[in-house]
Amino acid sequence: LIFMADDRQLRDLTFWSLGSLGGATWAKISSVGPIIVLALAAMPFLARGLNALALGEATAGHLGVPVQRLKYTAIIGVSAAVGASVGVSGGIGFVGIVVPQL
Repeated sequence: LIFMADDRQLRDLTFWSLGSLGGATWAKISSVGPIIVLALAAMPFLARGLNALALGEATAGHLGVPVQRLKYTAIIGVSAAVGASVGVSGGIGFVGIVVPQL
């Protein structure tokens, strides 16, 4: 794999791979901002169903929670928010957040 870039592109790539917002510009942030805001605004509406889902899928289903739809909606919303934020800030910050949870 060969990558040819000028100094500015290499600096941006380095900042991104190290997981820093130092290389982020307002254009990059404004392009992913609506995705993050929309996903985060939708998450509180899923809270009651996710609390029921913590009791188990069968129990949540008996409580009237549409389990499959809730799971798909939560996964898509969280994936969109995390993907957009990692796209701007870099992967190392994502690893730093996930590893302690394992």
